Amino acid sequence: ITQEAFDDLIKQLTALRTEIETNGDIILTNGLIVYGEDESVKDRGIAGEMDLLVITPDGKYKIYDIKTNDSWKGYVGDKRDGHAAQLSLYQNLLEHITGIPVVERRIIPIKTTTDPNGVVTDIEDPFSKTNLEPNDLILPYDSRVEEYVSKPEIKAEVLVKGKPVTTEDKIAKIRRDIETAPQYLF
Repeated sequence: ITQEAFDDLIKQLTALRTEIETNGDIILTNGLIVYGEDESVKDRGIAGEMDLLVITPDGKYKIYDIKTNDSWKGYVGDKRDGHAAQLSLYQNLLEHITGIPVVERRIIPIKTTTDPNGVVTDIEDPFSKTNLEPNDLILPYDSRVEEYVSKPEIKAEVLVKGKPVTTEDKIAKIRRDIETAPQYLF
């Protein structure tokens, strides 16, 4: 990534942080891995790493997922549906683990331009030059994922830095994250 593209990326992420803070939400963590413990779930590859987990002032979660693409034209459709299913899986696993509802699943679009060597040379506002609307990024819940992760026998788990976390650890971590939230800001 070129320095100019990196600087543009930081500007976009800073604007996201400002939007989150303006809403009164707190960034809890990034890179949170959730997966199902049941063998039938593992066989299906049900796991994921959340790019950003936010908690609202009333104690509910929002899941943000950063996506890069060289074009966001025509985003509404199959690609959006696939992202909705992905974030719905994250939601289902996270709610199963914590019992805390997720109230929003959102894509953070990053429009990239690369040179022939694959180096990112430009980061643009994805809303310019496309028909993409901000509401297109708030994804609906895809209930089809419940077939895979809402079964009572499935034990969901959280990994932090690759290590399983107990329920007591999760509660303590959430409390620490809330108390120290500024350290997680970009």
